[in-house]
Amino acid sequence: MFALFTSFLIPLNAVAVEDFSCLNFKVVNKNGLWSFSEGPLVTKAVVTWSILDPGDCITSAPKGSFKGYSGISWQSPNYVKGYFDTNWTSMRSGENYVIVMDFDIPNTWLNAVRNTPGAYSSGIMRSGYLTGAYLWEYELIKRKVSSSQTQSESLEAYIQPDYIWASILSNRQKLERSDCNPEKSSDSYFGVQAKSTVKILSSGDRPKISIELSDPSNCIFLINTPPIGKAISDKFLSTPFWNQSDLNYWSNLVGPSSSLIRVSANEFGKSDKYFKFIFDKDAMPLNSQDSVELSENVVKITSEINLTGLDKASITSQTEAQIVLGIYAKYDSVSSCSSGGWRVNWTTPNTYTVRYSSGSCTASGLVNSYQVISTKVPLLDLLENNGVANAKAKAASELKAKQDADLKAKLEAEAKAAAELKAKLEAEAKAAAELKAKQEAEAKAAAELIAQQDAEAARILAEAKAAAAKKKTTITCVKGKLIKKVTAVKPVCPKGYKKK
Repeated sequence: MFALFTSFLIPLNAVAVEDFSCLNFKVVNKNGLWSFSEGPLVTKAVVTWSILDPGDCITSAPKGSFKGYSGISWQSPNYVKGYFDTNWTSMRSGENYVIVMDFDIPNTWLNAVRNTPGAYSSGIMRSGYLTGAYLWEYELIKRKVSSSQTQSESLEAYIQPDYIWASILSNRQKLERSDCNPEKSSDSYFGVQAKSTVKILSSGDRPKISIELSDPSNCIFLINTPPIGKAISDKFLSTPFWNQSDLNYWSNLVGPSSSLIRVSANEFGKSDKYFKFIFDKDAMPLNSQDSVELSENVVKITSEINLTGLDKASITSQTEAQIVLGIYAKYDSVSSCSSGGWRVNWTTPNTYTVRYSSGSCTASGLVNSYQVISTKVPLLDLLENNGVANAKAKAASELKAKQDADLKAKLEAEAKAAAELKAKLEAEAKAAAELKAKQEAEAKAAAELIAQQDAEAARILAEAKAAAAKKKTTITCVKGKLIKKVTAVKPVCPKGYKKK
């Protein structure tokens, strides 16, 4: 019975079981990650593809130099086509496999296609959306799908000049960051939640300011602002560089002294909900010299503003300068984030290192966005230290002085009026007193006159009485038939006579 069981086992072990562990194979970013390093004559480009290959299933991958038709293809704005020679490197790091293609782009090619308008917010190009100038690559690798079966996997890379220039300009400003965590959005218009803080570093005719920009995603990669002036320039200010065709604008953009911000001596507009800038009136442009740096995930712009031509007499504490900034940032339009990927770090313009990073988005999902934000700063603060505060203090002091002067004048006028009233009252009182004294004197004189007249009358009367008393009168006295006249002051009939 044991022998029978043994003979039953042997045929089963003799048949090989197909191994499908290679089905865990995954190309993380089929469209590749692009990186650029600008040199004086050529710009070196590197494209990396990241592959999860825990079963060591890749059997053939591109290596070495590829020339002519085997290199990367290009197309110019007028649809002329050509090729750039490429170098390929394939390497493994544990379960991760990376394929690197690098090649040189002549700067004359970049300059020739630099102002070719691209699709708005295009960034990375995809099959079916190619317009104008672009670069593309299509390459195959071979891998096992099981122990007895193999198949080919395609690696693709597409890119437009606008995205190349975005990377180059970002490298010039040193704003490229490996910790960009792009926001996901399906909106046609996107803007990062950037916060700006303005600080005045020095005041005067050429004040210096700093503008600090921060956003939660750390994906701001370029600062450049088109010219301002007449309200008609609205369309230029709100247009990203890849849709600008003006040669003067491009000369400023790619030149050595690109304008990072624009400053106006007046408030002339505002940003709308679509992150575009709408002019309310003509701007009053001020020249500035700008520089930018990245410090602890904060984009810091330092600018020196020329205020020498301002009419300072017309500036008040309410007058504000408006500063507008064109901000370029990356966002994830298709939510194609993965758990890992390879990154290229440039050590010199011609050398680089490649490292694997977990938890990032693949390049195929990244899109470049453009938005305009604005901020304001009091002109007086630019012209002098604490200008607004000083102006307000001066205005308050002048107002207080005026109020004090008005109060003093009022008090003096009231004092004068009171003095005049007092003088008038005193004059009237004096006049009344004088009138009273006059009346009293006149009354006294009248009384004295009356008394004098009364005395005179009494005297006269007395004299009259006295005279009357001294006057002799004659009376007739009779006694029987005898008649006798008696004359005296007080005549009296003799005894026996009777007054007739």
